[in-house]
Amino acid sequence: MANNLKFDRKVAVVSMLAEGSSMEAISRITGVNPNTIMWLGKRVGDACAKIHDEKVRGLNCKQIEVDEIWGFVGKKRNNATAKDEARGLGDVWTWVALDADTKLIPSYVVGKGYEEHFGTKGDRGWLFELGQDMAGNKDVLPVYLKLLSIPSVGPKIAAFIGRDLTWIFNCENDLRATKDSMMQMIMLQPVDTWIRQISELLWPQFKDFKGKADFLIAAQIVSVMHQLQESGVAFNQGSWHFASRELLRGETLEVGLQRLANEPR
Repeated sequence: MANNLKFDRKVAVVSMLAEGSSMEAISRITGVNPNTIMWLGKRVGDACAKIHDEKVRGLNCKQIEVDEIWGFVGKKRNNATAKDEARGLGDVWTWVALDADTKLIPSYVVGKGYEEHFGTKGDRGWLFELGQDMAGNKDVLPVYLKLLSIPSVGPKIAAFIGRDLTWIFNCENDLRATKDSMMQMIMLQPVDTWIRQISELLWPQFKDFKGKADFLIAAQIVSVMHQLQESGVAFNQGSWHFASRELLRGETLEVGLQRLANEPR
């Protein structure tokens, strides 16, 4: 087992695991049995999780970014049978919360993906029920407060989830027709570093606030989208996706937006 390995071989195995190498590749290179590699990986992973839970507390994070990482266990989802899925094989997702300044990861969760939280056609998940309630009642606030009651979920994450539920259930127009539509729409406008930077390009007056005007930015987006009769949800989603996924290497946000504006429609 792993305890019989020399220390330098353990270091080599763990280092390769941390770099994303497969157990088969590590076994071929190091000569260590795949079962031993799996056992060692589990022991180190459990120890790291314990240390993380004990030490990463009382943080003073100013800006948290969220992202997801796809992987698979044993085989990809398209090749996995129902029996394989029951054994834990198939696609797996890791969601991370990243401190933008220090690159520390305060929180993370590993799961099977969309269906685990949103449900399937025959088995609705808790997120589906939240979205259904919001669309049926035409009211964002109860869903927003429900999300805020979840440990580690703050206003920004609640707004991200509410925004995407609104898009999935196609209920933005219904929400905009309510008497308190302005506040409803503001709760669906998460303002992260990308939305903030784009807003500062569009409305330079926000540059002077240095990240302290997120509510005003959200309100400005809602107001302008209402005047233009465009979707504020789509603006937020599209802005975030473009800035975080489609900027070319070495390209500034301003240059990227100019390129986007000049592209043929």
